[in-house]
Amino acid sequence: MELKYLEAMQQHGLDMSDLPEDAQIGIEQINGVLKAIKMLEKKGTEIPEKTYKKVSAMDKWVYYEILDLVHETDRNEDEIPYTEDDITQEIVNEAEEEDDEEAQDDEVEVQQGNSELGSRIEADLKVIYESGKTRIHLDELKNLSKSAYNVIFDGYTTTGENGIITSKYSLLETDEYVFELKSH
Repeated sequence: MELKYLEAMQQHGLDMSDLPEDAQIGIEQINGVLKAIKMLEKKGTEIPEKTYKKVSAMDKWVYYEILDLVHETDRNEDEIPYTEDDITQEIVNEAEEEDDEEAQDDEVEVQQGNSELGSRIEADLKVIYESGKTRIHLDELKNLSKSAYNVIFDGYTTTGENGIITSKYSLLETDEYVFELKSH
């Protein structure tokens, strides 16, 4: 994004310290918004066009402040049209709304995936149970049901209960790394 105030500063040989306080504050506000935009873009957030238009309006205001300084006038009596806080809060709110929509979509996919995984685990546990095996070491489970092993391994904790409960079977840890398979 090209900023008019930068061109004006360069054209007139001005440094930040040469500018009036209002212009300096405006530039700080613009830089804050641009920094927030960059951070959100890195996260994959799409920045709405109206945000860039607001930054452009802020830039124009600072540009007019610089022209007032150069021409020794005071025509730019208005306040800066937007603040960094207003724009960044708006961007964050929109990003959160997008994230909420994506999270809902992801949740549906996870539920569908969990349903398939649960069915696969329950089928594996049925085969194991019907074979007469009721005590299973975690390493042994890896060969009997890769899906059940992965779920237990990924969520394993040394301070809580470990295992899996399906609608028909439970596979719960009774001793360290030893699980008991029961039918409901």
